Amino acid sequence: MALILELQDAGFTRGDRMVFRGVSFGVEPGQILCVLGPNGIGKTTLLRCIAGLERLNKGMMRLDGHLLEQMTRRKVGQFVGLVPQSDAPGFSYTVQQMVEMGRAAHLGWLSAPGRPDHALAAAALERLGIAHLADRAYPELSGGERQLVLIARALTQQPQLLVLDEPTAHLDFAHQAEVLDLVQDLSRQGLGVVLTTHDPGHAFRVADTVLLMSRDLSVSSGNPALVLTEASLSAAYGRSIRLFMAEGQTVCMT
Repeated sequence: MALILELQDAGFTRGDRMVFRGVSFGVEPGQILCVLGPNGIGKTTLLRCIAGLERLNKGMMRLDGHLLEQMTRRKVGQFVGLVPQSDAPGFSYTVQQMVEMGRAAHLGWLSAPGRPDHALAAAALERLGIAHLADRAYPELSGGERQLVLIARALTQQPQLLVLDEPTAHLDFAHQAEVLDLVQDLSRQGLGVVLTTHDPGHAFRVADTVLLMSRDLSVSSGNPALVLTEASLSAAYGRSIRLFMAEGQTVCMT
């Protein structure tokens, strides 16, 4: 199956600091890739590069077989749905308005969302179980609620690749499970998914492949069971990590 996302020897430098280097992986339709590593290692920057918001300094990236630098910003916006970590904007948009912003890459210049766009946004809110928040002001929501709104906005883009930056970070256990279930459901429908997480258990639960980034700029990728070992996780995070099975799921402890 053709790759919808491919990186070869990708590297990014900010100023005189190398953020990451030597990153190579591919994602097929229906695959989930989890990116793990300590804070400040470049996970968010990597996702921003995939979404076209930052430019690699080294290496190559293709989306759907096309070199990223040869794609228009509009085309990238139609192909990649980015879910950043939740953050309240400076303007009091309603939840419905926030989600409808996901249609921006599909609309003409200065065009307003129409009836089909409203329907897509409403369907996404319903799918995330937050339709009752449609008329609420986005900045007034909890961090977890805002995170779900951002996921709904990305789904409204109807992307082929969904990129999520710690999508469970502000959620309670129940909503974490719901988001992970949603990610798996979307992948089964053919959507490619790249997400960052600090929980190896989440990677073991949903990932087809993982990318582990370490402070020494080393990276490793492949099957979760082969890449995410006690030794590799302890080296990446700089402290002893133990893995064990609980109710059929792999859980980690520090």
